[in-house]
Amino acid sequence: MKTKASEVLKHSRRACKLLLATCVFIGPVGSSLARSRKVQDQAVVSVAIYDYANVGRTHLGQAEGHAAGIFAKVGVRIAWTDYSLRPGTGRAKPENSDADFFVRILPGSMARRGNRRAGALGESVISPTAEGPLPGGTANVFYDRVEHISSLWDLDPGKILGDAIAHELGHLLLGANHSDQGIMKALWSVEDLEMAKSGKLWFCSAETAAIQRAARSLPQNLSTMAAAPN
Repeated sequence: MKTKASEVLKHSRRACKLLLATCVFIGPVGSSLARSRKVQDQAVVSVAIYDYANVGRTHLGQAEGHAAGIFAKVGVRIAWTDYSLRPGTGRAKPENSDADFFVRILPGSMARRGNRRAGALGESVISPTAEGPLPGGTANVFYDRVEHISSLWDLDPGKILGDAIAHELGHLLLGANHSDQGIMKALWSVEDLEMAKSGKLWFCSAETAAIQRAARSLPQNLSTMAAAPN
């Protein structure tokens, strides 16, 4: 059945918002001690994932692979560490790793506790005026909204979760600003969702150098480069 253009746009505005929430800046989380890394051409960004929504290893692995592929296209490698819920406690392990960034996958019950923007798939917990990388920064992704938009538009929830994670990591690397095209747009249009459906919602070419520069400036990459032989 064909959908009228007005209905498509209405759904797009309601369900496709991926807005950066205006939150209070938080300081670095966890240890700042650098891990030794193998010297390589690509900068490595370590990300700790906290699966409060109990997405599960299969779907979370799909999302991580998809998000990593998006960053690989701009020459940055993502190294994931997963923390699932502790049996019987409803809590993930303490956020005390030395990761560069932290991403929390939240269920609807947790997303509703805060002052989250309606329809937003995620938020980066940074100042709205932040620029450049924020080592130790945290982002949240709201899994109930990921499921909703996936069902509404017949999308793969694993890919959409990966897109949302990549978008928020983009903010933690680049700052609060959005782009007028690609995965860093504030609002995803129908055309953007079609690109997401085919796995082609990526960073735009103008962001490539900035993302590489931001990733290389993270403390652990600086330590690796400083230790590399001349």
